[in-house]
Amino acid sequence: MRFLFAEKSSSIQTCTKMARRMPQFKDEEIGSIVKTMYVVDEFDEEAVARYQEMLCQPERVNIYLTSKKFQGKTERESAWY
Repeated sequence: MRFLFAEKSSSIQTCTKMARRMPQFKDEEIGSIVKTMYVVDEFDEEAVARYQEMLCQPERVNIYLTSKKFQGKTERESAWY
């Protein structure tokens, strides 16, 4: 998967996220706060493998589909929809 642009968000949301993260940075690093919100500089293969194993277990997956295309073809239906 490759993304060229970040999802749009409001200015206040962006400022709030940055303000929450500011205490984590030294004064000389504060200029990189925007970059670190979106760029990952290191790859932890073991962590990825752990998350992959957790997320790929069928008993831990919830799939929600909403479409009239599936009417009468499902085993269960939520009362909320």
